[in-house]
Amino acid sequence: SVVSNYLLHRYILQATEPDYTKAYDLCTKLHEAQPMNQHLARLHTQLELLKNQPANGQKLNSFTVTDTKGNTVTEKQLDGDVNVIVVWASWNYESQGTLQRLRNLQKFLGSSLKVISISVDASPAEGKTILERDSITWPNICDGTMWMSPLLTAHGICSLPANIVMDSEGNIIERNLPNGELDEKIKKAVNL
Repeated sequence: SVVSNYLLHRYILQATEPDYTKAYDLCTKLHEAQPMNQHLARLHTQLELLKNQPANGQKLNSFTVTDTKGNTVTEKQLDGDVNVIVVWASWNYESQGTLQRLRNLQKFLGSSLKVISISVDASPAEGKTILERDSITWPNICDGTMWMSPLLTAHGICSLPANIVMDSEGNIIERNLPNGELDEKIKKAVNL
C-alpha cells in the first residue's frame, strides 16, 4: 500500500544513519507486491547501488581505472591528509561549483588535499572545456558509461552532486556533503 512506501521512506531512508541493506530488502518485497509502481522500481535500483557503498569509518573500495588523459589512477593516489572523490557532470552546475571550490581549497592546502573527480558525461570531451577553463589538473575519470560506470556502482554513487571524503588512511569520513559543509570538513581534517 501507499502506507508501506511512506513507512520505508520515513523510518528507514530518512533515519540519521540509513540502513540501505534493510531498505533494499524491504523495497524488494514492496516491488514484488507492486510491480507496476515506477517509483518503487527506481527506488529499488538506487537502493541496489546504495547497499554496496562503504560506510563511514570503512576503507574506500580499491580501484584501478584510466583517466581522461590516459593515465592509470588508483585509490593509492589519495594520499593527502584529507582526500576527496567528487562526482560531477558538464550539465550540472552545482557539481561544477564543487569542482571550483575544491580547486581553490587545493591551491590553499597544497598536497594536504588530494582530489579525484569522476564525470558522468557520455563522453570525456563533454567536460574537457570545463576542466581546462577552471584549471582542474587532478585526475578526472570519464569512461562514457554515465551512471553504469563500475566505479560509481562499486561505491554506491547514484546522484549528483556527490562526494566521498576520506582521511589520510583511506577511511571514509563523510559522504555527499553540501559545498559549505564539505569545505568545513576538509578544513577540520587538516586542522585549520
